[in-house]
Amino acid sequence: MRHLSLLIIALLATVSACSPKDEDLTKAIETGIASISSDISVSTKDGIATLSGEVENAELIQQAVTLAKNTKGIKSVVNGITVKAPEIVFSADDLLKEKVMEGFSKYGITGITATVVDGEVTLTGDITRAKLMDAMKAANEALPMKVKNEMTIK
Repeated sequence: MRHLSLLIIALLATVSACSPKDEDLTKAIETGIASISSDISVSTKDGIATLSGEVENAELIQQAVTLAKNTKGIKSVVNGITVKAPEIVFSADDLLKEKVMEGFSKYGITGITATVVDGEVTLTGDITRAKLMDAMKAANEALPMKVKNEMTIK
């Protein structure tokens, strides 16, 4: 019985010695993933690799998951990588133009074009004398640096 116990212990030690350590698996995956993206984190527990982070596109996610799955000793991969949301950039000029256009709607101004460059609004188009002050008011309420009146009074 004692010999059987020693044999089982020796067998378990041999089997566990043959399995790569989680730390070694993590390092192996991290080394490969470094060429894909520096924004991916790797952890491994009991041969299960968990990937997390944000990357630029879905193709990079697939590459990272495939690399992890193909790493010897990895039983499965938990994918927690997401694609970064694209940055939406609004320029101050775009926002200013939007405010001017909202003012035009508020005052019932039509037929006038507002162009905004570096915070300066230029108004062009045909307008009646009765609506001229409303158009200027709408533009100024948007708080631009300057308003240029290039409108033609009809």
